[in-house]
Amino acid sequence: MKQYKLMGALALTGAFALALSGCAAGNTGGGDDNKDGEAAGVEAADYNPQPRENLKEGGTVNFPINEVPAQLNSFNSDGSADTARIAAWYMPQIILMKPDGTQYKNDNYLDEWKNEVKDGKTVLTFTFTKEAHWNDGTEMDWTAIDATWKANRSYDEGFNPNATDGYKEIEKVEQGDTAKTAIVTFKGEFAWPEMPFNGGVIHPALADAKNFNEAMIDNPHPEWVQVRTRSTSSTRTRTTSPSSRTPSGGATSRSSTRSPSPVWTRRPRSTPSRTARSTPSAPAPRTSWSRSRA
Repeated sequence: MKQYKLMGALALTGAFALALSGCAAGNTGGGDDNKDGEAAGVEAADYNPQPRENLKEGGTVNFPINEVPAQLNSFNSDGSADTARIAAWYMPQIILMKPDGTQYKNDNYLDEWKNEVKDGKTVLTFTFTKEAHWNDGTEMDWTAIDATWKANRSYDEGFNPNATDGYKEIEKVEQGDTAKTAIVTFKGEFAWPEMPFNGGVIHPALADAKNFNEAMIDNPHPEWVQVRTRSTSSTRTRTTSPSSRTPSGGATSRSSTRSPSPVWTRRPRSTPSRTARSTPSAPAPRTSWSRSRA
């Protein structure tokens, strides 16, 4: 099942659950409680956001996942939900979302994000900040938008994307006044123009079908991911795991000093085994990823 379809199904299930809980709260079955029939309130988001200045350097946070999947390209349909969970920490997210679902540009990557209709066609404009670069030093510019579109628009060009929804509605991607600006023109008026790029963008190297399908198998290619942005001011060491697998199923690490990124360590609770994963009766191994700041 495609990852996007899985996420859509989960979202739909959650919506039904909320609807049912609201009905349950409003229907007391004829009892005397809750006579006004008011449904219990449900918060859109339940977390504790804090401004950056309130956060301290150091510390570790652990996120459990089922496994470190072989396919580490989160845009590839061979990836799993764990691929997306891991990639979310180092792939650039140029569009963010508020608790009410409103989307907005990530100022670390974009100076401008504009949505308009011209001559009956939806047109998006992305202008990247001058500081935005990929880890290998490549400028993050219109080529990132172009590569993301080309790799995800069709199953007939050698690519194996998660889904083509949204991307296949795009007519063309062009460079704007400078290489830092991308102009995306849809085939007509498109109701959900935010859809194609709210999952992030890819490095231009992945616009090659072989790279897109195979290069990130057992290798996250740190040079193609986490970028330098306007908020960076120093150089730290980043360890990204796994860059390759050992015969026992463990992982080696790859270090980079190109950008101040988190330190990742892989702490298996049990040795990942392809045999165990393929045996229905065997419990899925749990792997903990640790994220810390130097």
